Amino acid sequence: MKWSKNANGTPRAKARLVVRGFNDIDGLNGELPTASPTTSRLSRSLLLSISSCLHWKAWAADIATAFLQGLPQERSLWLKLPAQGLEILSISPNTRIFLKKPIYGQIDAPKRWYLEALRHLESLNWKRHQLDPCYFMLYDENVFKGDFPKLVSILIVHVDDMLAAGDKSSATYVKAKHKLKEVFNFKIWQNEI
Repeated sequence: MKWSKNANGTPRAKARLVVRGFNDIDGLNGELPTASPTTSRLSRSLLLSISSCLHWKAWAADIATAFLQGLPQERSLWLKLPAQGLEILSISPNTRIFLKKPIYGQIDAPKRWYLEALRHLESLNWKRHQLDPCYFMLYDENVFKGDFPKLVSILIVHVDDMLAAGDKSSATYVKAKHKLKEVFNFKIWQNEI
C-alpha cells in the first residue's frame, strides 16, 4: 500500500494485492509454463524508424490492471489475505479468496495476459511478425503496393504497455485503433508522442 494524492491535493490510499508467486508449488515443481515474451529494442527502433519515414504519428498506452484482463485461471487457486486486508475487511482469519483471473505476483500471470492480448490482436486482424512475437502489423487488404497489401500500422506490446503508429488517412487503421479501445481497458492513452 502507498499513499498518493487526488487532483485536489487530498490524500488517497492506493493498494494492490500481490501474491507470493515464488511459493507456487506448481512453479517450484517445474510444472507451470511461465515464459512470456517481451518486445526487443530493435523492434521498438524499427517501429519508430518506419513511422518516421512514413510520417505516422505514434501513440503509447498502458493497459489498466492488465493481468486481470488475462486469460481466466486454469488452476483452482485460493488465496489467504494478509493480516492488514483481513482487518480492513473485518473478516475471519480463516477466509480465503478464490482467484478467477491472474493477479500480480502470480508467476504465470504475464503469460496469461500475453496470450489474451495475442488473441484479441489477432481477432482484430493484426499480424504477428515471425521474428518478434510482440511486434504486430496491420494491413489494408483493399489497397495493394505491388503484390502485397499496404501496411497501415505497426504495434508493439511490452508486458502491459503498447506503442504504435499508423496511417491516419487509412480507414482500416482508424477502425482498428477504435476497436483496440473497445477490447482493452486502458489506464493511459497518449496520442502523438
